[in-house]
Amino acid sequence: MSIRQYIGLLAGLLIGTTLCAQNSFQSGILPAINLNRSINELYALNLKVETREQFRAGFVHTDPIRIHEHLLTDFTLIGSRKVGLSEKINLGYLLRLRQGERIHRIIQQFSFISRLRNFNLGHRLVSDQTFAPEESAVFRLRYRMSMEFPLDGEKADPGEFYVKVNNELIQTWQRGNAPLTEYRFGPFLGYFMSNTHKVEVGLDYRNQSILIAPTRHSYWLSLNWFFNL
Repeated sequence: MSIRQYIGLLAGLLIGTTLCAQNSFQSGILPAINLNRSINELYALNLKVETREQFRAGFVHTDPIRIHEHLLTDFTLIGSRKVGLSEKINLGYLLRLRQGERIHRIIQQFSFISRLRNFNLGHRLVSDQTFAPEESAVFRLRYRMSMEFPLDGEKADPGEFYVKVNNELIQTWQRGNAPLTEYRFGPFLGYFMSNTHKVEVGLDYRNQSILIAPTRHSYWLSLNWFFNL
């Protein structure tokens, strides 16, 4: 399949699912803080705190409900080890606070970066297991491909902008439910403030149940701040 055919198939899939009258949607913001700390040449830690704030929700082709609602807060700690020039193995834990519940997630991840002439191509393969009170465990397999390129020169330096585009597929299994496939797409504009600070702003679009109907569309304004300790 060519790139043009792939884009056409993806566009048709998104448009077709969006036009279904029973499809639901939600929108809001995802502010997040990422703190990174290198322990030595091999090991590093990342602490991420993210909240999810909903402002609109409803069904396609109906008037949305406009109300602010705090949905959840995530605390994620990831430890990584380099296993090559651009390869890493990561293990992590996520604590989610949602409507008085505490949800726990264990994360296993492998990532690597292909450094090309004018951009970087990142790959991330993740498996995770989520445990919530009075619910069956949720198992997911995720693959994300990211492309990042500077807007000026061969690489982004402090005081310069860059663009990052994420594409991710997520397959979910839970006892008693049909398997669920989710697609995520995120174009971001980033700015290197200094060697230790950078910010990214963009759209985090999520399409659940892309192979069946009805589905749920989520549109989040993602605000990310990265700080190297």
